[in-house]
Amino acid sequence: MGASYLLSLLVAQFKKLQIPPLVFGCIFFCFGIIFERHWPFACRNLLALVALFLIASILFLKKRFLPEICLSIIIFLFGALCLAQKQLIPKDSVIYLMNSGSRTICLKGNVDSENANFLKKRFFLLKVSRLVQKDQEFKVSGHVFVRLYNAQNYFYGDEVIVRGTLFKYRGRPVVCVKNKPGALIFTGRKSGWWLKALALASKDRMKKVIVQHLPHFSASILSAMVLGDGSHLAPFVKTMMVKTGTWHVVVVSGSHTVFVAFVLFVVLKIFKIQRTLRILLIMGLLWIYCLITGACAPVVRATIMTEAFLLSFLIRRNPLFCNSLCLAALFILFLNPLELFNIGFQLSFLSIFFIVVLSPKIREYCLKCLPQKPVVVSLVNCFSVSCAAWLGTAPLIASNFGNVSLIAVAANMVIVPLATVVIAAGFALVVLGYFFDFLVGPLSFGAEFLIAVFLKCSHILSLCPLASFEVVKIPAFAVVFCYAALVVFALAVSHSSRS
Repeated sequence: MGASYLLSLLVAQFKKLQIPPLVFGCIFFCFGIIFERHWPFACRNLLALVALFLIASILFLKKRFLPEICLSIIIFLFGALCLAQKQLIPKDSVIYLMNSGSRTICLKGNVDSENANFLKKRFFLLKVSRLVQKDQEFKVSGHVFVRLYNAQNYFYGDEVIVRGTLFKYRGRPVVCVKNKPGALIFTGRKSGWWLKALALASKDRMKKVIVQHLPHFSASILSAMVLGDGSHLAPFVKTMMVKTGTWHVVVVSGSHTVFVAFVLFVVLKIFKIQRTLRILLIMGLLWIYCLITGACAPVVRATIMTEAFLLSFLIRRNPLFCNSLCLAALFILFLNPLELFNIGFQLSFLSIFFIVVLSPKIREYCLKCLPQKPVVVSLVNCFSVSCAAWLGTAPLIASNFGNVSLIAVAANMVIVPLATVVIAAGFALVVLGYFFDFLVGPLSFGAEFLIAVFLKCSHILSLCPLASFEVVKIPAFAVVFCYAALVVFALAVSHSSRS
């Protein structure tokens, strides 16, 4: 009787907070992934349990709370099942070829990464289809990294035959292809997803404009901020940005996606494209940009959330932030449950959650004590967003990296607006400069000047005495406690502001 009363009381409190059901589904799904990671179960056992609780939910359909409990357990088990399925290795996987150590091998497959026509990369990802031995071919699945020692160009989708030495590097199969006749053969056939091919071809054109019209150092910064290609960034740039807590502006993240959506909306509206068609075009182009930037977790999250917002705008419904955020998380985790343990995935979702939930209340409190002038309001807006993001990510950063930046809030107030201007200049250069040659000179000069200002400000901020200091790494249970307290506080604040 007491347990039933406590359960009903807990449900009543959660109803007061008006938390959407999708949030609970996402939480149980994540718990299932964590459970499977630490206490693995076989797929057949998980499927049997899913069937058992599905039958139980039907049998107890008219009982109070029991169907909801059964459904929660099914979602939990489904999360565990997704991870168990992801970790299954097919019998024909190329991984089994590594068991015999280094060996000469011949593989046939399709290039599954962007081309190196001008990026000067020395490796590509090969989606393997066949193992070639003498005159026979055997079916093989999986991916290998191909390390090149020649200057041949390759493109996404090209079918190739590679002959080289297979070895293991950090648990991944790698094939070294020496500069010898017949070591890398192009069959002439192509295969691949047309949308990804279109995205990578567009990325190549944009990259050419940047590389051809900017010095190498400036081109590496702009390529990272606009196209998500940070392979040529100087190490000191990352050190400097991490020290001030502003690394997120260099890598492509959610703000870039929102900026692209806004620019597309303005441009299509100028050309008087009909409203429904305009929204559908933006939704399609956002996915292409997501593929251009490598489809990392922050961009996928931002893309799905923006798509959900545009869809709700299309069907004239009010978008729910929590539903959009959880939908993005479920989409990413369904494709790759191991992303849950990626620090980048965790920081991305935590920062956007606390920005949306906490920043309005911080803004409200600050404006009560300050004059209502446009400049003051703008500064308060920047401060509230930076402060909410810092509160949401500081415990996790301290736990994983053992350092905390005390000027992160102030640094973001300076660096984020500058980064937005640099990104705008970068997009203007790669889009307008590609079609109008006479604009390349002024646009490249402007972009280079803005990058110089951006880096100079970052360098000055990184020299501050309190820019960053080391702390004792927080244990996992303390991090969980911190976030539980922060989430309860954020939800309570959000609920009180609505009341």
